[in-house]
Amino acid sequence: MFGREDKLENVRAALNVLGCDMNLFQSWKKKYEKMNKQQQAVRERYDNARSMTQRAEADAGRLENMLQQAEAVDKKEAAGLLKDMKQMQNRFDHEFLISGEDREFHSIYDTILRLGVKAMANEEHKLIFQSEVENLLALLKENLAKEKPDMQQLSFFYLTGTDRELAQLPPVERTRRIAEKFEEELREPMHRLLTDAVERADEKCRTLEGMEDRRSRKVLEAIQILRPDEAGTATAEMRAQKLLEQILQEGSEERLY
Repeated sequence: MFGREDKLENVRAALNVLGCDMNLFQSWKKKYEKMNKQQQAVRERYDNARSMTQRAEADAGRLENMLQQAEAVDKKEAAGLLKDMKQMQNRFDHEFLISGEDREFHSIYDTILRLGVKAMANEEHKLIFQSEVENLLALLKENLAKEKPDMQQLSFFYLTGTDRELAQLPPVERTRRIAEKFEEELREPMHRLLTDAVERADEKCRTLEGMEDRRSRKVLEAIQILRPDEAGTATAEMRAQKLLEQILQEGSEERLY
């Protein structure tokens, strides 16, 4: 955590010395810190929903196996599985897994719970019950196969966006939406600011080349974080991109917790 804060402070000091737009930097920093602050909660919500979805898949799979067997269904075991599924109802809702607005899924789930063990005593109802279990299992597998969202992007999206906004989009568009918002409103503004700062730092170094006075040394020390590596072949834009990626990486949930 301290390394992340020091890097940001070093960047702030360099931008200030170079006369860059500090209002833009401070505005960006506030968003960045808010994003990181809620990232753990966003990750836990997704992980919990996924865990519940996997548990529901396991229960539905057991029910399917029982119904496909020739021998009589163990109603006690089936009742236990249905009780477990009842306890999980709606606890797996997440726009990147099973949307709360997915009427087909929730209708099938409700039907299975409503039919319950009693459906197994009647052949006709048993066939309907089995069909619904198979449909549910297929939907659970489909939802678990969805791409996991980037938690940093999702955390940034939730600063101003809502699940209702995501629910209005097709599932394949949701990942694109959070990525675009992250790129346009967080990554790009800082990348432009850092690119400008790197170019200014290079010019400042040329101006102060050979200077040994205390003030010049302090300026060079302050802008060191913007200076090129030993190879010195990367463009200002590339160096700004590398620094930005380091900042974002150090602010990720994995590094903080």
